Amino acid sequence: MLEIRLAKWQMTQKHDRLLHIQRTSGYNYTKRGIQAEFLKILS
Repeated sequence: MLEIRLAKWQMTQKHDRLLHIQRTSGYNYTKRGIQAEFLKILS
């Protein structure tokens, strides 16, 4: 149960970071650019 919660928390952290990247770029990313950035964060 704790592992699942930790995994969800980590995903939330990554999502927050993604939103931060998106905001600081002034929303210049295309959908594909966002996905590529997300994959970079996950790897």
